[in-house]
Order: sequence, then structure tokens, then C-alpha cells
Amino acid sequence: MSEEVKPTTEQASPESVLYGEEKKSDQKQVSSEGETSKKEDGKAAEPSKEEAPKDKGDAKPTEEKKAVPEKYDFKLPEGSLLTSKHLEDLAALAKERGLSQEEAQKLLERDSGVVKSFQDSQLKLVEEHKQKWLEASQSDKEFGGEAFKANAEIAQRAIAKFGSEAFKQELERSGLGNHPELVRTFVRIGKAMSEDSLVVPKTQIVGASKKSAEEIFYGETSK
Repeated sequence: MSEEVKPTTEQASPESVLYGEEKKSDQKQVSSEGETSKKEDGKAAEPSKEEAPKDKGDAKPTEEKKAVPEKYDFKLPEGSLLTSKHLEDLAALAKERGLSQEEAQKLLERDSGVVKSFQDSQLKLVEEHKQKWLEASQSDKEFGGEAFKANAEIAQRAIAKFGSEAFKQELERSGLGNHPELVRTFVRIGKAMSEDSLVVPKTQIVGASKKSAEEIFYGETSK
């Protein structure tokens, strides 16, 4: 009698049927390659303990030494108001701080601009005061209003008679010629001059007192 062949409990999977043992071999190979790749990636991720040597020849100095001149050659901007004393002080400061010619020149230009700006603001302030004084004089109760023009002429005659050329120039420069109290003073002087004398053509002064300029300004003094 022939022996019965018992079926094996182990059945081939569809993959093994189609590909046989080669499939398993391929899977093992893929798995092995994946593990190898992971190991290589892990090594690549780790920082290298050894750094590449630095090329000392390419190293650059952190700061170049400034060229400090023996004497600074300053060039003043046009219209600069800086004095020679200011330039001397600036040169000493630049030398102390070790500034180059270019740096010192920039410092000079900054100072020049600051001084010019200050002067401009002062001139603007003077002009504003001139205008305010003129408006106050024109509206003054004693000599302003409709009589302002006539009283201004009286004051001008007094200044022309007693004021020096330098005095007139200073009034013009400072704007004090518009100041109401100064105008008031010269209006009164001019009126005092008119009251003390009357000029008639081809004659001597009629009814004129022989008061000196000092007596007109300060009144009679006891002798």
C-alpha cells in the first residue's frame, strides 16, 4: 500500500508563489539598505569634532589704525561764523581723540552749522521785536494814531540834531529806533526844541530862549 501524503500545514503566500524566494531576499536587502542609510544619516547629523584649520593669511584686522595728521587743514564752509579760536580748540580736541582729517572736518562743519542756525534764530527774534515795537509806537496814546507820522518827523529832527552817525546806525541795526519809549523820548525832545524857538525867514530867532542843548535835555540847573 502506498503511504498517504499529508498536506503540510504551511501554505505558500501569494507573494512567494509569484516571486518565490527572490522576493524575501529583496525585502531583506531593502531592509538592510534602509538601516545602513539611517546609520549614515545619523553620522552625518553629528557635528564634526575637528574643525577645519583657519587660514591665518586671510584674517583681517578688526580695526584699521586711523591716520592722525600732524596739523589739521580745516576748510571753513562759505559764510561760516567760526572764529580762529574755535578752530584752535577744535584741532586740540581732534588731536586728543585721535581723529583723522576727514573726521575732524565733519566735526567742524557740524559746529559751523550749529552756530549759523543760532545766529539765524537770533536775527529772526530781533525782526519780530522790531515789528512789535513799531506796532506799539503807531498805536501809542501819546504820539501814535493819526498824529504818528507828524510826531515821527519831530523825533527824527531831534535825532538828526543831537545824535551822532554811529548812534543812528545802532538804532537802525538793533531796531531800537522803533521802540515806543525811545520814540516817546525824542518826540518830547523835538517838541521842546520847537517850543523854545521860532524861526522866521531873514530874521533872528524871535522869542527864542538862549537855552543850551544841555538845558533842553536836562532842564535848568542852579548856578
